[in-house]
Amino acid sequence: MKTMKSMKKLVVMTMAVMVATVFLFTEVSFADTDNQFSSVSAAGQYLEQEMMNHESKVTLTVTSSNSNPNTVTTNVLNAAFADNANNASELGDYVKYSLYNGSSTNYSYYKNSNGTYTYTLKYSISYKITAAQSQAFEKKLSSVMSSLNLNGKSNYQKAKIIYNYITKNVSYDYKSSSYTKYSAYAALNTHKAVCQGYATLYYRMAKAAGLSTRVVTGIGGGDKHAWNIVKVGNKYYNADATWDAGSSHYSYFLKSDKGMAGHSKAAAFKTSSFKSAQPMSSSNY
Repeated sequence: MKTMKSMKKLVVMTMAVMVATVFLFTEVSFADTDNQFSSVSAAGQYLEQEMMNHESKVTLTVTSSNSNPNTVTTNVLNAAFADNANNASELGDYVKYSLYNGSSTNYSYYKNSNGTYTYTLKYSISYKITAAQSQAFEKKLSSVMSSLNLNGKSNYQKAKIIYNYITKNVSYDYKSSSYTKYSAYAALNTHKAVCQGYATLYYRMAKAAGLSTRVVTGIGGGDKHAWNIVKVGNKYYNADATWDAGSSHYSYFLKSDKGMAGHSKAAAFKTSSFKSAQPMSSSNY
């Protein structure tokens, strides 16, 4: 291929290892369209939707000022997991904790004349559940939410009705070695899951009911653990359906951080930015 002044050198990378072949590639510019994006945030939103669609191969192009392809690849993935607790259609926590089970990435990039870099990222994604199980989950979620008759209920009533449903219908999976047990599908469709399944099911049901909620992780009883925070009134409260499962008296529902005995949130949920976006109540509900 002949060298032209209008062309830029394209560096091809696979799994962060340099490939000897160097190509030439024409510089292009674009606005966000199809799978081409001018920001990492927009690229992440696209990747999130593709994972919701259970796509195993996702290719996208993004322009960034960052010159490190590994960082850009990671930042796009993290953007796919981003979550606005108040936005019912933004399901980053569900994608991160209930669907996603790892990925590998091939990428290529070139430098533009304005100093930015254009990356083509090719993600190969594995999931905790199959596409058929994902569809079965969405179908049953819709059915169960309709059966709960939440129209006209207060946010407190919605939060409790959903909590009641999960604690009465899901038991802890002590036996399975499958990654499926970490999913909301396992909790809803098989009635058995580990804490991650409980938490992501509560998250999806709460968001479907119009509640502001997140999945949080940390340490519970000395082990890695996941539970929820949910907004009632102007503040967020902790809710751990795993630890209250099968009980008629709730010890971990709508509690402040101090009221959650045996729980300690991971550092990511103690940052000023997280606490500003999701202000926790200083007292139990």
